[in-house]
Amino acid sequence: IKVNDQLGEIYSVYLSNYVKGIEHYNRIVNNSNEPSWQVRSLDKIGKIYFENLKDYKKSQDIYLKLVNFVPVLQNQDLYKFRYALSFFHQKKYNEAIKYLNPITKNSSSESSLLSYYYIGLSYFYKRNWPRANENWFEYLKRETRKDRIVKTKFLIANAYESSEKLKEAYNIYYSILGEYPNPDVIQSRLNSLYKRRVSRKR
Repeated sequence: IKVNDQLGEIYSVYLSNYVKGIEHYNRIVNNSNEPSWQVRSLDKIGKIYFENLKDYKKSQDIYLKLVNFVPVLQNQDLYKFRYALSFFHQKKYNEAIKYLNPITKNSSSESSLLSYYYIGLSYFYKRNWPRANENWFEYLKRETRKDRIVKTKFLIANAYESSEKLKEAYNIYYSILGEYPNPDVIQSRLNSLYKRRVSRKR
């Protein structure tokens, strides 16, 4: 078991041979009677599928096993979050929203915080602008990182613009003019909105 664990790490971490790494971790899952070793290996397999291979169908299967593991695991919040995100990355937005919503109830975790963001993004891709902004405003109440706040405000303005709420969109874009990494993009949006609002008044 220890040899397979070390080989899994060498292949996946140091040689970037993720398939070979998974092969060794799977040997532990299939042959070990130690739950702690099985969980450790499933955790690493899920991480490889999710972060490295971007194979979200397979990461979804692994994280479901971890979510359903008895007794409840210490990293349960993370596993539930990544299970939900595996749907999101497959563009299954209804399923993503279904599994992200309960995570928001756990107010103390990072997963809870980010769930509001991804629920908003799911609604955004479903072109449901009001529900997208509703969740992003909830997210902004809790987020403290400036880069994430600016990024989310840009998306909120985008949603307002898409739903023809031009004044609201203009105000949000203007509020991040000096903070957004590419100020030319914001200035271009502001100019476009200004012209549209003038045209509308005519």
